[in-house]
Amino acid sequence: MQFTPQQTDAINAMRPLVCVSAGAGSGKTTILIERIARLLENCEVWPDQQPRLDSIAAITFTEAAAAEMKARLRRKFREYASPEDRAAMSFWRDMERQVEGTRITTIHSFCASLLREHALHIGMDPDWKVMSDADAAQLMEKVIDETLHGLLEAKDADAEDIAVAVGVASLKQALTGVLKERWKFQCSEKNSPYDDPETLFQRWKTDGEAFCDNRLQQLREAGGIRLHLDALESLAGCCSDPADKKEIQRVMFVSLLRDMEDNVGDLPQKIREIIALSDFRGRSVKNWGEENLKSVTDALKAAKSFLKEQCIFPEIDEAFERKAAMLTCKFNKVSAKVMDAYAQARQNSALVDFDDMINEALQLLRDHPPLRQRAARDISFLLIDEFQDTDRRQLAVAQLLQQEEGGPDLFIVGDAKQSIYLFRGAEVSLFKDEQKKDASAIALPDNYRSLPEVIQFINNFFEQSDMLRAVEKYTPMRVSRKPMGSPRVEIFIPAADDEEGNKKKTSVSEKNRNVLVNFLNE
Repeated sequence: MQFTPQQTDAINAMRPLVCVSAGAGSGKTTILIERIARLLENCEVWPDQQPRLDSIAAITFTEAAAAEMKARLRRKFREYASPEDRAAMSFWRDMERQVEGTRITTIHSFCASLLREHALHIGMDPDWKVMSDADAAQLMEKVIDETLHGLLEAKDADAEDIAVAVGVASLKQALTGVLKERWKFQCSEKNSPYDDPETLFQRWKTDGEAFCDNRLQQLREAGGIRLHLDALESLAGCCSDPADKKEIQRVMFVSLLRDMEDNVGDLPQKIREIIALSDFRGRSVKNWGEENLKSVTDALKAAKSFLKEQCIFPEIDEAFERKAAMLTCKFNKVSAKVMDAYAQARQNSALVDFDDMINEALQLLRDHPPLRQRAARDISFLLIDEFQDTDRRQLAVAQLLQQEEGGPDLFIVGDAKQSIYLFRGAEVSLFKDEQKKDASAIALPDNYRSLPEVIQFINNFFEQSDMLRAVEKYTPMRVSRKPMGSPRVEIFIPAADDEEGNKKKTSVSEKNRNVLVNFLNE
């Protein structure tokens, strides 16, 4: 197979951190397979030992993806096992036999293997079992009920104050959320602001100001402010009377939007004042003319809607915020007791849930330097696929291994545009941060999967809409396949609900399904 210069670089690059941005259809799985094979045949990267497949770990997102990688790796080793070279044939056939037991797996399975190997050293039962989601939910509910009942029976002040403030049912619901995402609490900073209400209040105040600034900066970069400013500025001179109510409002909005573009003054306060004052009732046809009046009214309404929905920030009620900080610190103490009780319940029954695999492995690597050193030195090369869907715990596991003396080189591949697991804690910013650390980060822009007509449509859509600006600047994909010479993109528009007086509502998914069925039946 003929590789591009960028693909060749991704296959052969040797440095502690190699970052590859691989767009859709760019052949990243092929690159991963080829890189593993090249590592095994390059004796220079194994200075003190023979090449070993079990010293290469590859982490991907699903079991299905891991199985596919193993199957493709077997085929690749078979290709390398030339009968003309008996020594090479023996080596590659041996590699093929080792594939099934190699460390090509998901992050959960990778962490589970670390835990099983070192279970006795950290006080875990080596025969622990994985709970189903339903069993985990049932155990969480039991632990919360028993712990909260015990605290209230013992007249625990923190539990009592929270229960009175929000109600027992809401408190239980909140504690369930904590247990489901307990790693965020367990990985929090040591000198936590949640230990002291005043510290927490000041933290909120600072963070709130920073949030306002960041939000306005995002709106500037996305072009939303400029869009409404241009619309209102284009109507300058269309009104014959400077004292006209709508002209005064137009000038006010233009002034505010300019200040927002230039980041001038106390913008949150200005925005609230303008929204409170704006009232678009009344008609001034004489001063504007019918068409211009409609245009300025529409532009003012659109600008006000933009400000209300995207830019307005709540005023700070200091007394309310201080009370909230006090209750939050109390809730944090109750949460810690519930998390401890849940950990003890799992330990007593030798049970873990899926989150535990990563949480406990991370704690093992952090708290036990000798075990971390042993685990790190057992891996020479660590490859991570779909890195755009990595969360902070998973990154921390990889970094703890890589940064250990004698630890593995790290190779990561992902695509910020394809990050879809925010709801599971994935942070696409982590991938972008790692890219910045690699001065020679590699991009694979060629698409080998889709037809040129499809690629052209996608490139034009994202370049003109700028919809990915919040993620990254869109880089057009390059075409590799030959064009078909006919349209390859069709836009389906579902019919309206009531074309024939039918009052029954149709769901969006049902509409789309009907359109596709009709299309396939044509």
